[in-house]
Parts: sequence; C-alpha cells; structure tokens
Amino acid sequence: MKRIYLAAIFIFLNVSFALCDEIDDAFQNTTTQEIKSSTRLLIQNGIPGNEAIKLTRLMIKKQFKQKDLLRAHEIIMKAKQEGLPPELIMSKIYEGIAKQVRAESLLQAMERVCSRYTFANEQAKKMIQKQDQVNFLRDIISDSSAAGLSNEDIDHIMSEFQKRAEQMERIHADELAMESFKTARFMARVGVPSQETKEVISQALRRRYTAWDMITLRTRFKAQYGHSDPGSLAREYKRQIQKGRDAGALNRGGNGQFGNDDPGKSGSWNKAGGAGGQGGTESPGGSKGPGRGGRR
Repeated sequence: MKRIYLAAIFIFLNVSFALCDEIDDAFQNTTTQEIKSSTRLLIQNGIPGNEAIKLTRLMIKKQFKQKDLLRAHEIIMKAKQEGLPPELIMSKIYEGIAKQVRAESLLQAMERVCSRYTFANEQAKKMIQKQDQVNFLRDIISDSSAAGLSNEDIDHIMSEFQKRAEQMERIHADELAMESFKTARFMARVGVPSQETKEVISQALRRRYTAWDMITLRTRFKAQYGHSDPGSLAREYKRQIQKGRDAGALNRGGNGQFGNDDPGKSGSWNKAGGAGGQGGTESPGGSKGPGRGGRR
C-alpha cells in the first residue's frame, strides 16, 4: 500500500513538473506568475494544453487586464466542471476579439452563454436520461434560448412535455422531447415571438402529438411561413391544433385546402400512428415515429 501511495505522489509530481515546463517554456518572461498558474489550472481541469496556451497568449497580445484574463479562465473552468462544452465558451473569446469587443462586454457574453447552457442542461436532464442525448437536447434548448425563447416559456413547454411523457414509452418520449424543441428552435429562429412559439408547442403536446407529428408541423411551417408573418401563422396553427386538426392538415389559410406550399399533399395522420401521405423529409431516429397514443 505504501508503495502505491509513493508511486501516486511520484506520478503527480512528474505531471506537475511537466506542466511547469510547458507553461514556462510557452510564456517565459512575457506574463505574470498568476496568469501562468491560472493557465496550469485550465490544463489540469481538462482543457488541452495547446488550446489553453493559445487562448491565453491571444488575450495577453490583445492587452487584457490581468483581472479580466483570470476571470475568463474562471468562466471556462466553471463550464468544464459543470459538464458544459468549454469550447463554446472559449469561442466567444475568439469571436469577441475578432470583433474588437471590449473585455468587459466579452466577459459578460461568456457568462450569458454559460448561464444559458447551465439552464438548458438542467431542463434536458428533466426530460431525457441518456447522457449523450441529454447533451444533444441541451444544445437544442440553448439554441432556442439564444434565438429568443424565454426561460419561462421553455419551462412551460417542459412541463407540458412531462405530462405527455407519462402516457408514452421512454424511447418515444425521448424522440418527442427532441422534436418538440427542434420545432420550437426553428420557430424562434424565423421570428415567431416566444409566447406564440410556446403556445403552438404546448397545444400540440396537449393534443397528443407524437415526435413525427412535430416533424410534420415543423415541415409545414417551413413551407408556409415565408408567405405571411411568422407570428400570425403560429397563432393560426395554434387555433387549428386547438380544434383537433392533425399535423398533416395544418395550413396557412385554415380552410383545409392545400396549395403548392404543402410539403405532404395529403399528409393526414390516423390515431394509430403513421402517415396517410408524405409527411416531410425528417424523421426521429430514422423512423416514421410512434403511434399517437403509445402508453407504457
């Protein structure tokens, strides 16, 4: 046991000395010991050495104050420790420097990204169990937030999803979570206000839409939103969904007649699941999705 303990200390010291050499060689006398120590911490927390050094060198070159540079390091380390993608936080530094953004504003942008991903990660964990899928859904929710969907409206959609998921098998519920937020993200990106986006997705979940229904809704919205105000189209979709219209029958005019913008031509869905026509070009998990009422 004593030998194992001594071996562990030896390995730790060797790694520490190697990091000292790497950092000292990279910076020599161009920066302070505080910045060198902070860069070592970045590497010890899992940031690749070449990336940590490259980023720190750039901030030094751009004459960041020491307190701002150290704060940037802290935000990156916090993201890494919370299981968030640090490269997205780091990319904000490169982007901000390229646009000549002041250091203070750049740090605020980094903190906003970190906060957005933290919130999205919490929401994703409430909906999906597998970690790789949690990460994927987290990114979708974060993108939705960046596009304008408010945290309150994300919370509301998540609450409606959880009610719907209780009536479904786990695999189908996971697909529905992904497709619901992909649709919300698309609507937010094309200018649908957060409130209207929330109402469409929530109403679809209440009307027992499946993952494939959400894809069909999104496909039809893509085909039709360019012909009218996206917010008005969203309100029309909400009204039609409230009245029980299937995803394949949603349309701009609300009269059930399809024009050239109809991606599915017939596209009516039956209650057992599956399409009466072509539903679009996307599919969750490579299939046409579960039936509408799938229970455990």
